[in-house]
Amino acid sequence: MAGSDGASSISVTVRVRPFTIREAAQLTKCDDGPLFLGDGSLAAVPTPKLGQKGLRPVIKVVDDKCLVFDPPEDSPVQRFSRSVMPMGKRVKDQTFAFDKVFDENTTQGDVYEATTKNLLDSVLDGYNATVFAYGATGCGKTHTIT
Repeated sequence: MAGSDGASSISVTVRVRPFTIREAAQLTKCDDGPLFLGDGSLAAVPTPKLGQKGLRPVIKVVDDKCLVFDPPEDSPVQRFSRSVMPMGKRVKDQTFAFDKVFDENTTQGDVYEATTKNLLDSVLDGYNATVFAYGATGCGKTHTIT
C-alpha cells in the first residue's frame, strides 16, 4: 500500500487452510502412548510397511509470524521406521518467517481484518492497492478469498 508520503509497503502473509472433510478422513492417527516393539530385540521389530496410505500435516504453525514446513513425524513408529530403513534423502525441516501467519483455525473475518481492511481507506483516497493470492492448486486460495 502506498501512503501519502509516497512510501510503498508489501506484507507477506500465509494462511494454512483447514483439512477438507475428505482429507481429514485420511489423516494418520498418532498415538502418544508407550510404544512396545516386540521383546526389545532388533530381530523382533516388525518390518515397516512401505507405501502406507494416509495424510499427515506438513505445516506446523509456530506462532503468528513463523511456521515449519515438513516437521518431523510425531509418531515414534514412523521415526523408528525411518532410522531402520531410510526411504531416500530427506530435506531437513525448514522454518520460514512471514509478516503474519494464520493457522487452520483462522476465520475469513480474521484474515480480512489483518490483511485487507486497512487498504480500503487508501483505495477510496485514490491510491492503488492489490491483494494477491498465490499458491499451488488445492492449497486454499479460493477458500481464503471467498
